[in-house]
Amino acid sequence: MEEAEEMQVERLHEFDAEAAAAAAGGADTDKLSYEIFSILESKFLFGYTDPHQLWLPPKPPQPSEAAVSVGKAAQRGKVCVLCVDGGGGGLRALLAGRALAHLEAALQRASGNPDARVADYFDLAAGTGAGGVFAAMLFSTHSRGAPLFRAEDTWRLVADHAPGLFRRPAASTSLFCRAKKRPLAAPTAALSVAMKAAFGQELTLRDTIKPVLISCYDLKSSAPLLFSRADALESQSYDFRLCEVGRAAWSEPGRFEPAEVASVDGVTSCAAVDGGPTMGSPAAAAITHVLHNKHEFPFVRGVEDLLVLSIGGCSGTGGSADADIVRMRRWGPKEWARPIARIAADGAADLVDHAVARAFGQCHSSNYLRIQAKRENMPPCGPDGEYDPTPTNVQALLAAADETMKQRNVESVLFEGRRIGEQTNAEKLDWFAAELVAEHRSRGSRIAPTVAFKQPALG
Repeated sequence: MEEAEEMQVERLHEFDAEAAAAAAGGADTDKLSYEIFSILESKFLFGYTDPHQLWLPPKPPQPSEAAVSVGKAAQRGKVCVLCVDGGGGGLRALLAGRALAHLEAALQRASGNPDARVADYFDLAAGTGAGGVFAAMLFSTHSRGAPLFRAEDTWRLVADHAPGLFRRPAASTSLFCRAKKRPLAAPTAALSVAMKAAFGQELTLRDTIKPVLISCYDLKSSAPLLFSRADALESQSYDFRLCEVGRAAWSEPGRFEPAEVASVDGVTSCAAVDGGPTMGSPAAAAITHVLHNKHEFPFVRGVEDLLVLSIGGCSGTGGSADADIVRMRRWGPKEWARPIARIAADGAADLVDHAVARAFGQCHSSNYLRIQAKRENMPPCGPDGEYDPTPTNVQALLAAADETMKQRNVESVLFEGRRIGEQTNAEKLDWFAAELVAEHRSRGSRIAPTVAFKQPALG
């Protein structure tokens, strides 16, 4: 009898060890709990002491190392998506550029490769406003080689061209003279110069390493428009020069003139302005593109198969909210023109962030990350809500961008506004970079490819 009890106790200890091992390995513990309950039920409810009378479920077969390797090889993996907002317009684009620079540095640390680029680890980039220019920069290439730009080059482009892009007309100039001289002409010319300096006049949408989506609004058709690499590879009628794409994406209403853009073969054209007021965040468009593009992303079934990073600037005008309210109450129709475009863009971006976070559901914290500066930490701006492109303001915004990395992440909760997360933006980006590197490394051992990008025809 004592020997039987010892055998039962030993069997219980075996189950305890199995349960601990299963918990450590992430296995299902329900079956073990059921087995343990069966032993206790047999012994204490029915008085069985003979080990041969105890009913014990058979042990499930343990998978071999070969089976585990096959299981990992059969995994689908995750499609990695980068989305970049316009940053609220003007010099605020520096915030998004600085965040991209931090991300690339984190990728280099996580991979151990000092030459790692953002485009190496993302499968698609989407951008709105200045974010569209950044996406084109990070994914453009010559002769299908390495990316032309580092992430540092995005914010440097804004800083270097700020005096020409964001200067204001002289306050002493009368409204009549300013209208006659077309005050938007000078910034528009500066924008064209900046885009040609970055991309030249030869690079087109086909000269991107991976899929890109860059938004604008077409005044001819009165509808949003997406410049897409996938469409450009299908037909030259949808292939546009990157300098013109950047010019269209960054044409903020009230700051730059609309961009007259024509395809490489001249068949398709549009009169484009910044798509920010209608598509403040390109995340929803990018996710939809991946879910329905089975040619390039054949195994994606839902948002659980995505890894999405959304980078924005800062909603609002910066500085004190009370001061903003007082200032806005004094504005007339002319003063409201540019702020209303920025408010529309910010509101659209926030709404998309809410909706996307909700769509990810249970995998929101593991598959979707939004980085955005907190408004109250922005430096004071001018009376019209804009920043003068002075070296002092440029440095102040760069410092604010670096400070944003030290802030705890701002997360959107549907119908509840924003909440402050537990980790800083820098910690979140470091974590996301590690996820990207892990995903990139695991693709070499999978049976089926996670992505199958279209390639331009040779010749």
